[in-house]
Amino acid sequence: MNSMNWWTSGTPDRLDGFYRVKAFALDGVQDMNVPDDRRWVRVAITARPHTNSFVNMQRANGDQEIAMVMIDRSKGILGNFMMPFQGDSGDFRQRFSRGGDPDTSLKYKFADDGTLTLEGRFRGSAVTARLARQPSDEFPLLHRRFDWRNNDLWYWR
Repeated sequence: MNSMNWWTSGTPDRLDGFYRVKAFALDGVQDMNVPDDRRWVRVAITARPHTNSFVNMQRANGDQEIAMVMIDRSKGILGNFMMPFQGDSGDFRQRFSRGGDPDTSLKYKFADDGTLTLEGRFRGSAVTARLARQPSDEFPLLHRRFDWRNNDLWYWR
């Protein structure tokens, strides 16, 4: 069994994927009026049923923020955000805060058109983001037939 099969096995979660941010508001300030260092432009969600789930937000200035999250599918909530410690260079699993960020909890909801809305508090600020799933054929590694499941960057089909 390939060591990555645990990661890819099972039914994919509907949240799982890469998204472009179509609309963003932070504390009532809309889209382009939000400073680039706080405005999200892309969001990646890695939602796994039996292991840690992650959310990665890329900002307009190019910075990224990653967080381990707990997903409450019955209530439609991304919560218990565990943010990386600043400047910590230790083991990846140990770099995240314990207990989660009490000022961060986002409700999620899919619209009929397939867009995903995240709404709630993120690091103490009110956030509303409308996301559109990015088709996987837009990813360059897939065009070059790169097979990430083999754990070998140099493997090509």
